[in-house]
Amino acid sequence: SSSLTLVASETSENFGIIMVEGCGASEIIFTRNPQFTFAVLTSASFYMKNFFEMMCLVEPTPTTYALIVKDRLFSRSVAKGARIWAAKIGFQEVYYAIHPVNCQDYYDVLNEIEKVKPDMLIFSGHIRDSINFTSELVTKCNFMPKAVMMTLGPTQEIYIKELGKYAENMMGVTQWVERSNFSCPVFGDTKTYVEAFIKKYGHHPTYQNLQATACGIVYQIALEKCRKLDAKEVLENIRNIDCETVFGRIKFDARGMNIAKSMAIVQIQDGYRYTIWPLNLAERPVMYPLKGWLRKGDEKNL
Repeated sequence: SSSLTLVASETSENFGIIMVEGCGASEIIFTRNPQFTFAVLTSASFYMKNFFEMMCLVEPTPTTYALIVKDRLFSRSVAKGARIWAAKIGFQEVYYAIHPVNCQDYYDVLNEIEKVKPDMLIFSGHIRDSINFTSELVTKCNFMPKAVMMTLGPTQEIYIKELGKYAENMMGVTQWVERSNFSCPVFGDTKTYVEAFIKKYGHHPTYQNLQATACGIVYQIALEKCRKLDAKEVLENIRNIDCETVFGRIKFDARGMNIAKSMAIVQIQDGYRYTIWPLNLAERPVMYPLKGWLRKGDEKNL
């Protein structure tokens, strides 16, 4: 949660306590020029960068997009970045709406989507928002974009479990995928980490697990480089970190944000989540363009 991390960061800055965090992706956390706060995850404004780059390579190439944003700190930060990257590439925005947090009725929004007919539909929200939006999109919208992209949603098991066929072909962005093959000074490499995680906890790690792990790795690397246990030296070592970890490369800019790690994209295909981007990690090619909503009891629309 970016909102919770922002509050925690204010406390750490006030008391001069080092905080390496893995939950707050919004750049708002770092606009106050913090000195003790560091984020290992890719910032929210970069969430859609790789999606737009991927869309430049598909046929027929999309030209327009619609963006629906839940009125939350994280979601707005994602949207701000998405608009910047889209403009740089040359995609045209045909619809933009900030949707109230406490409202899960998307009737008016879907009516507008049907009017403007975007090639790409992007939804920026949290998991419950994405589940509700997808359900209404598939059951009530009579127009199908060529691609549907979300922030939190298709990356989560509960999304597939609750939506079933409605989740088919939806795309989501994620901080990490298990197919990543990173080296790491603490765990050796991604494969070794995943095997150890499964052995200890009995299930596969999620990207949230990796975000938390990366925070610990940063502390360990910084402490190992200390000549003595001194907070100032630990802080300086964190600022100067530039290394690959099981989560990806970590290098902080002057604000404390990780500027060295990219995102991955997944898509629900045949009821399962597959990595489709970057190409070197892809399990399947992207399903594009979408051909029809897969509604319950109507498999022929797939």
